[in-house]
Amino acid sequence: LSGAMSVAVNRMVGGFGLSAYDLAGASYDSVYFSVASQATSPTGVVFSTDGTKMIVLNQGNDTVYQYTLTTGFDPSTASYDSVSFSVAGQETNPLCIAFSTDGTKMFIAGYVNKRVYQYTLSTGFDISTASYSSSSFSVNAQDVEPQGITFNTDGTKMFIAGQTNGTVYQYTLTTGFDISTASYDSVSFSVTTEDNRLYGITFNAAGTKMFIMGDTNNSVFQYTLSTGFDLSTASYDSVSFSVASEEVSLRDIAFNTDGTKMYILGSNSDSVHQYSTGGSPTFTSLADSLDEAVILHTTASTVSPSYTKTAINYAANARYTLLAPVTDYDVKLGNNQATITSKVAGNIKGRIV
Repeated sequence: LSGAMSVAVNRMVGGFGLSAYDLAGASYDSVYFSVASQATSPTGVVFSTDGTKMIVLNQGNDTVYQYTLTTGFDPSTASYDSVSFSVAGQETNPLCIAFSTDGTKMFIAGYVNKRVYQYTLSTGFDISTASYSSSSFSVNAQDVEPQGITFNTDGTKMFIAGQTNGTVYQYTLTTGFDISTASYDSVSFSVTTEDNRLYGITFNAAGTKMFIMGDTNNSVFQYTLSTGFDLSTASYDSVSFSVASEEVSLRDIAFNTDGTKMYILGSNSDSVHQYSTGGSPTFTSLADSLDEAVILHTTASTVSPSYTKTAINYAANARYTLLAPVTDYDVKLGNNQATITSKVAGNIKGRIV
């Protein structure tokens, strides 16, 4: 097994408190894509479910632009499709954009009319097939500057990030992704303590994590909802991540499907920047000559160790052999690798045979 162990030390995602959609372990990938040739004041970004399409909303000329990524969710492989769609007939100062899960519905909200407008795409995430659905919904009673919009997976909940009040508002749609059936839930959540210039908003797939960002602190902030997509159960995690080194005019945020990649759109650089969250720790390989590995256990959510082969001799607080599978540790075998996770409140030191 020793020759196949490429991950015995530091791919213990659960053991280190690192998981997808976790800003505590986030880092910049030094990957970005400029949309400046089309959008010089971008305000919104959306990816298709497989990440091979990227849609960018431009405030300056009220237009949506479409891009193809040859590798899903890798902006470095993006190219402009020479496809665009104007929303000027509905909103002349568009601030945010969202899509239905299958990409056949598009939603735009803006400053002039303070309304959410709905569009239909006959082919998902292909804006060349878009048309206005003659359906809209006013959010003016809650906030006059909607800077972010997102939905839950089935489209029965909608969330608006309002910059004027620094507050997220929750709505119910009796028919999923049909804005004509929307109504305000009288449920809101203020984020002014974290940032008073609120822009983008997004959730994880279960709705138990919410992420907002603002350009006062140029940071992304993380929240937990004890009941998915229910703002009344939200609380701040006291976890944030600064992107100021890359962008100081944040406009929108997105994640890939499994939450291991985060994307920030900014109007200062007119670019989409890519980051890794805490969901993908690095691998540490073991040489064939080594026959011991330390499987570390910690409850600290900010620990992200990067041990080398010299750490194999680490013996502090270690438990030796006679360990009970399932109770003390978990082993998952993959293609030429194994993942060992400690379940005990201490480190495990075991022999590889």
